[in-house]
Amino acid sequence: MLVKVGSALSGAVIALGVLTAPANAEATWDRCPHGSYCLFEHRDGGGALYRVSNPNGNTRVNLPGWFNDKASAVWNRSGQLMGLYKDANCKAPLVKAGPYGNPEKLGAHTQDRASSICGLA
Repeated sequence: MLVKVGSALSGAVIALGVLTAPANAEATWDRCPHGSYCLFEHRDGGGALYRVSNPNGNTRVNLPGWFNDKASAVWNRSGQLMGLYKDANCKAPLVKAGPYGNPEKLGAHTQDRASSICGLA
């Protein structure tokens, strides 16, 4: 398994990207552990994964080049309201994801457009 780790630190937040495709559909969503905010390359939860562990209201992450404009689904398994943004530095909001939600497929006007993630108050 090839793992690419980015150092997007916000407090003690570490972003981890996994560049492998899972073998079955159930395994796709299961890659997002409890307490994390996850972006998936494909709408079924497959493809590359970008994860922010234990986000909080101060979390600010610009997506690395290998995942910029690649997200097609999100899952907020954290207790923090999170926002996904079209531009870097949390500019031009796309979607919000409430705490402990379900996996969400991004719509035609939002998928493959995200550049940053921010925790919201």
